[in-house]
Formats: sequence, structure tokens, C-alpha cells
Amino acid sequence: MKAVRSLQYFSVLLLLATGLIVNLLQPSEALAGITDNPGFSNGNYSVCNHPNQGDSVTSYGPDRNLSGITLTSTNWRCSAGGAAINGESVVAVKQPLLMEKLDLQTPRFGGGGYSKDLVSISWDYDNDGTIDLLDSGPWNSWYLDRGHPYARGTYFSSSHSFDSTGSYTVKVTATYDDSSTDVATGIVKVVPDTPTAVINRIDIPTGIPNDAAPVLTGTSQKLSASRSTSVGGIISKYEWDLDGDNEYEIDSGVSDWYTTTFASVGTKTVRVRVTSRGGSTATASMPIEVRLAPPKGEPGMSILEGASYVNSKTVKLNLVWPEYATEARISNDGGFSASKIKTVALSNSVDWELDDSVKGVYTKVVYVRFNGSGIDTTKTYSDDIILDTNAPVVESSSAAAVSESIDVTLKATDDITGVDKVQIKNGSITVTKDYSNKISVAKKEIGVSVSSAGLWKFGTSSIEVRVSDMAGNWSEFKTLTLAAITTGSTLPSLKTTTAKSIASYAKLKVASTSKVTLKVAPSSAKFCRVSGSTLKGLKTGSCKVTVTVTPKKGRASFKTVMLKVAK
Repeated sequence: MKAVRSLQYFSVLLLLATGLIVNLLQPSEALAGITDNPGFSNGNYSVCNHPNQGDSVTSYGPDRNLSGITLTSTNWRCSAGGAAINGESVVAVKQPLLMEKLDLQTPRFGGGGYSKDLVSISWDYDNDGTIDLLDSGPWNSWYLDRGHPYARGTYFSSSHSFDSTGSYTVKVTATYDDSSTDVATGIVKVVPDTPTAVINRIDIPTGIPNDAAPVLTGTSQKLSASRSTSVGGIISKYEWDLDGDNEYEIDSGVSDWYTTTFASVGTKTVRVRVTSRGGSTATASMPIEVRLAPPKGEPGMSILEGASYVNSKTVKLNLVWPEYATEARISNDGGFSASKIKTVALSNSVDWELDDSVKGVYTKVVYVRFNGSGIDTTKTYSDDIILDTNAPVVESSSAAAVSESIDVTLKATDDITGVDKVQIKNGSITVTKDYSNKISVAKKEIGVSVSSAGLWKFGTSSIEVRVSDMAGNWSEFKTLTLAAITTGSTLPSLKTTTAKSIASYAKLKVASTSKVTLKVAPSSAKFCRVSGSTLKGLKTGSCKVTVTVTPKKGRASFKTVMLKVAK
């Protein structure tokens, strides 16, 4: 089994019983990793500034920690001659064990403080009395220059693979030319590279615990696994399951956070799976309660989007709830009597029935309160509306055709909301106007127009009229007979119009075998006359003529129309 080379970007110093130091490090990255790794907190350890400042110690803590790594002491000096305290370090190995070599480094040996020369450095990696590595030089180092006042000795390094997990005492012996020795020992603990997964949420609303904070539909939620750890110090992959199916569909690589949104309400289970650099995995999950985001606008309630009147007690309530509300309590009673409350799911549109039990009271009020964590459940919102189920009454009405318009005279009343609209109907054509005592509608607007023969396409002898109130109640249609048709198409003097044309104008059905006759009223004799099957205009005025169509079989039909004779 091989031990992992310390922890990536992290230098661990082993304290030795003889006052010497063994250092586990990544070459060229031994010290940089201390300040670059953001995952350390709540621990104490020290680092010797390397390699020239042997008497200076930089202590990091308690703001840095790597879970599973401990040093029994942090108060020591780096110089070879200084007092030292035993220490130990935990080093994680990959799963499966890959026999990765661990770099070991001694304290300073030799140098100007000695009156003797260094002969050899021996390494015993498990302190069993057997030398595993003997280093006899040569060492071309200025720091070993005996007698030089600034030569403090130098570090010696070796690499070794620990073949199994456990605790190892590493012993290093420096031998000098007078057979004297300096000895340094350190403890290395080799453990499996087991990760621990932790999932939490970022940007939680103020005052709400992390595990209870709801999230709104459609809003971003940042999930974090930054508190996850690995004894080996490195998590190589983060995967996410956001729909609760135990399938980790999202791979965020080495990024320990992911932002998502939820489209539906309910309690969602989100999971993270972390993978250590050796391939070991761990999972963590947490529930997230998703609540319905409110529509835009201030919290409150309106009836029929703020309408003033309604003609049915069945209405739609439009709700805008406070964020994180869970349900609405609605009542027709402002005191919220328990028997008169209905609790409903949140929705922009809720069906509701107004209280119409009290006769003569037309203004109806609806009240609503909202439930939910962090919600003021006693705050009441309300809206009112006038309920009018009675149609207006038409007291009198008349209609007349005048010039190119039809004039309708009305008198209608409504005691609750007032008369609002008038509808005038001619066959399939309906015209709606604002209510007034007198209303004029152009003949063309109501369905009367001019034909190519210079005659109306049809004559109108009656129309239908009804009125509505502000609540939308309509009276029944009432048939009004037109007083007279006083104008018609122009019939030029000394010009003739055929009987069949007049019959068509009068909307009489004329077959090819039908007989069509004309008869001028005595009062119109000076303005027009019949000549055979034609009508001739004599001078300016009105020509009242009756046209009769007699089919070969069946009964005859007739209609009287008024034509205008002009120059």
C-alpha cells in the first residue's frame, strides 16, 4: 500500500522527539497550499518557513483545519539545536491503495554550528532497527560548510511508499565523522481516503433555519456541498439528484455548488454524491419545501379583479399572497367565525359564493387571511362588491324612422346599480349603445342599405329593444313598431321603376311566373303614378305605393313602402 503524498497543496510537519523535524510535503507546493485551500477551519497547526529562516515559525489556526488531521503540539522551533516536541500527522491513501510515494524531509542537519563533518543520513521508515535507506552524499550545499558562521545545515529528503494503513514511526539518523549522531523521529498515520458528504443551502431568508427554509417556485436556489470533506483532502467530483429519483443526472465536476429552480410545489428531496480522488463516494440529502410564488403585486384580494358590480353570487376571487404563504382562509364574516371560514389552496383565481342571505343589503364583503411560516396570520385583507340580481325595467318606449336614422325613445329604471346599456336588434343585427332617453341609430348600422337599383334592400316595420344595468342584468327584448318610413331611395321625376324592383325592395319573393302589380295611395297621386308594370315619378315628394305579388299557385302577398321622389 502506498500513502498519499501528504494532502494536495498542503504541507504537514512532523515533530520529532530529538528536537529535529520531519516534514511531509509536495515539492514546490509545500507552503503555498496552506493559504490557498479554502476548506480549512477550527484547527491548530504550525508551519516552519522553509528553507532559509529556520528560527522563524508561522502558526496557522484556529481558522484552518483539515478534518482528520491533528498535531499534538504547535509550539516549537525549526532550528536543529532547538527544543522540539513530538508530533504526528494523518495521511490519507487512495482507494484502492495505489502505492503512491510519500515525500519525507528532515530538519536541518550539519552546518556551521558543528565542529564535525556529516558522513551519512540513514532512514528507518518503520523504526524496526533496520536501515531502509542510507544516504552517504556527496552533498554540495553551502549550508553544510563547517565553520562558516551562517551555515545552519540543510534538509535531507527521501520518498517512501507505505504498503498498508496504520501508524508508522519514521526514524532518521545523522552520523558525523566522529561517530556521533543526531536522531529525529516522527509519526505518520495512514488511513483510508474516505469522503464525507454534506449538503446545505445558500442565501436562506433571514430568520429561517436552513433545514426549514422554503423556496418559491421559479426562483433560483443555490445548493452547496462545500462542507463535504475527504480525509485525502481532495473531492474530485460532485453530482446532484434534484428530482428525488436517486439518479444523479447533474455532474458539476469539481464545483461544489449548483443553482436550480423548482417548477412545482411540495417537499423535494435533493441529494449530492461526492467522489474522492481515489474513487470512494459518499452521499447526503436534504428536503426542500417548495411553495407557490405569488403573482406580482401587493398582498391582498380582489373580487372579479376589482369590479364594482356583479349579478351572481358566484364570483372569482383574485389572490396575491405574501411570499412563503401556504394557504388562504376566506370568509364572508369579518370576525372569521370558525363555521364561516373556508381554507383553500393558494391560487390566483378562487371560486367563491357571496352571502345573499340578508335581503336589501346589496354591498357584499369578502375577507381573507393567509397561513404560513413567517406570515402574520392575523392580517386581514378584504374587498367589496355590489350584488344586483334584478334586471332593469323599461317603463315606456317608442321608435320611428326619421331621415337616414331610426330614433328610439326610452324610459327605464334600476333601483340598485342604475341603467347602463341599450341594445337595438333588427333580425340578426344587434347594436349596443350607452343608455339615454333618446337614441339614434343609422339605418345602415342597423341593417338598412341602398341597392344598385336605388331602392332599400328591404323595409323595416319593427325593431326590438332591451336595456341592462351596471351589474350586467338585461331586461327582455321588447318589440317596437316603427311609426313610419318617411324617406326612401330617390325615384327621379319622369323616370320609371319596375314593379319587380319595388317587390324586391319590399322583400317579397318573386318567381318568374308571379304577377306583380302596383297601387299608388291617393295621397301620393300627384307625386307618382302606375303605368302598366312600372312606377313613374312626377314631382318631388313622397310616393306611398303598395306592391302585390301573386304566384301562379298559392296566396298573394303585399307590402306598402314609402319612396322619395326627387328632381
